[in-house]
Formats: sequence, C-alpha cells, structure tokens
Amino acid sequence: MSDVLTVAIPTYNGRELLEVVLPSLAAQNFRDFDVVVVDDGSTDATADWLAAQWPDVEVVVQENQGVTAALNSCLRAGAHSELVALFNSDVELDPDCLGELVDALREHPEAGSASPKLLDYERRDVIDGAGDVLKWAGHGHRRGHGERDRGQYDRPQAIFGPCAGAAVYRRSAIEVVGDFDADFHAFFEDVDWALRAQLAGLQCRYVPTAVVYHMGSATLGAGLTDFTRYQLWRNAVWLFAKGMPASITWDALPGRVWKGTVDRTASQIVALGSRQVGEVACLIENPDMDLLPGTNVNVEIRSHTVENAVTIPKEAVRRESGQTGVFSLNGDRLAWRKITQGVNNTTRVQVSELGEGDAVALPSERTLKQGMQVQPVFP
Repeated sequence: MSDVLTVAIPTYNGRELLEVVLPSLAAQNFRDFDVVVVDDGSTDATADWLAAQWPDVEVVVQENQGVTAALNSCLRAGAHSELVALFNSDVELDPDCLGELVDALREHPEAGSASPKLLDYERRDVIDGAGDVLKWAGHGHRRGHGERDRGQYDRPQAIFGPCAGAAVYRRSAIEVVGDFDADFHAFFEDVDWALRAQLAGLQCRYVPTAVVYHMGSATLGAGLTDFTRYQLWRNAVWLFAKGMPASITWDALPGRVWKGTVDRTASQIVALGSRQVGEVACLIENPDMDLLPGTNVNVEIRSHTVENAVTIPKEAVRRESGQTGVFSLNGDRLAWRKITQGVNNTTRVQVSELGEGDAVALPSERTLKQGMQVQPVFP
C-alpha cells in the first residue's frame, strides 16, 4: 500500500471506459501509487469484471448517491496516502502525467492541489481545460475550453483550482478545506472546493507537462438535459454565495464590523420582483458576544469588487458587427461603446466600461447608428 499517492476513479455503468483509463495508469512511469475504483451503484457488473481483470485494483461498491458523493468516497479511499488523485472514468493519461503532478506538489508546498492539462480525447489538438477559473461575476469554468492548443497554456503557474475530473489533492489540504459539498450533487462542487481552498490560503498548481485526454460527458450524457440545466443553474447560484466573505454592521454600534463567511446556501430560490432570492446562513466571528441574537443587522456578501462598474437596463445591450455594446450619449449624438457584461438579473446587467454619469440608448422604432443625432428623453 502506497503512502505517497492513491489514484481514485468514480464509475457508474462505465466498464468500457475503465478499459481505457486503467491501462493508461498501468503504463505510468511513476509507480508509487495504488488504484481504487468507487462503483457508484453500477448495473453492468463492473465490480465482477474488475475482480477478474484487475485484481490489484481495490473496489469500493456503494449505492448510487450522485457524482459528488462518489468523489467524496474517492477522497476517503485515499485517506492513508499523502496525495489523492481523482480521475473521471472517461480519461486517458499520458505516461508522464502522475509523475509530473507529484513533482509539482513536492516543489510547491504552498499548493493544496494540482491540475493537469486536459485535451480533447478525439481531437487532441483542442484544449478541454487548463484548470478552473472563477470569474468576477461568480461563474466557474474551465480555462481555455474549446480553444485550439497553440501552446498558450504551456506555462506552469498558480491558478484558481483544478477540475475534479483530473486532479491531485494534498491530504493535509483536504483536512483543512473538507470534502466536496455533497449538496451540489453534480457540477461546480470542485469550484466550490477550490474557492474554500483559496480562502484558506491554499494554491493550486497548473502543470501543463501532465497531460490527460478527456472524452467528456460519458457518464451523465452529452447535451443540456433537464437534469443538467437544473444542476448548472442551481449550483451556480449556490457557488456565488457559499464561502463568500460576509460582513455585518449593526446600527446600535456604529463603526463596528463583524467578519465571517457564508456557511449554508439557500435550499430554495424564488423570484422576488426582478431578483432571485433565498435565505443563507453565515458564520460570523463574535468573540466578545457584543452582537446580540435576535437583532436586525445589515449584511453584505461581496464576491468581488469591480471598479467603475454600473448597472444598465438589459434592453440597452445589443450586438453590432459581432461585438456586444451599447449606444451611449455624447452630447446630442450616439457613440458606440463596447462593453463586458457581468452579473445580471431579469431587468439589469452590470458593465465595467461605463461611469455613473453615462446615459445609454434604449430600443427605438428608428435604427440607431454611430454619430446619429438624437434628442435625449430621460425616464
């Protein structure tokens, strides 16, 4: 039993996928690791096949509980080793992959995790992901996904976090950050973990010399099913709030600020006018017990600070010549301004290229054009 690295693979009715990933693990140049497969309630006799074909692989069989619960079982399966690697069953590893990831964590003790470079399994010159990023609007996504690989992501560096479909985690980091949040069920549980790791001061190293080929959606299925749409929408809302820094002020003690984080996200999100709202629970540092229970307080949850950002009506945003922008008012004439959209609700969107005094044109019966003279009417 290796005390260095445990490689854990969750699977659900994916025996044919294991016929690709397991041989690629057997071909690794780095050899000091064990392999565990967590069978999440498969009905295709995966466990029997593994016992017959891969007797050295440890098999953990459990009732189907969802992707995130299976990932947590993978983390627990590697409790005896310094490092635990998670790989989806629909991947193939380059022979140097594990060794490069282990070396990167040894060289960077400040890092709690490491991410390989993921390439598309069928189109191996296309990037599947170069680590996860969290945008200031609160959305997590795979860096470089879908781009042609031209070497633009070949620099080793610290990044936000790894995709849990191919990652190595340090055991000591798991003990600090905790398991994946099983409430996420599927999608964004890895981004949530990475956010908690960043708040705990733990980096992630991106290791481009560690290469993994990813088939993608082999278990959950390709395309946006109703299940996928719901999980992506709900979990994106949860991610935006959970773990974010929170501060509380109380009018009875002006000048005092209590700090904490969002601990539990809303179990239900409902529409309230133009907003989507829900209750959250925050853990607040209150060592002197001077913030009294049962009082009305002011709570601010801030995901990011954006300088010179304003909100404008959504209907002002339009596409012109392949660009997203607005027509702003310059005297009595219209000027085209390219914008970047941030967080939004049903009626307004945040942009960072306009100032508080800027006015934008709303849709009109006339076709709006650059330099067009207008007579402003303000609602």
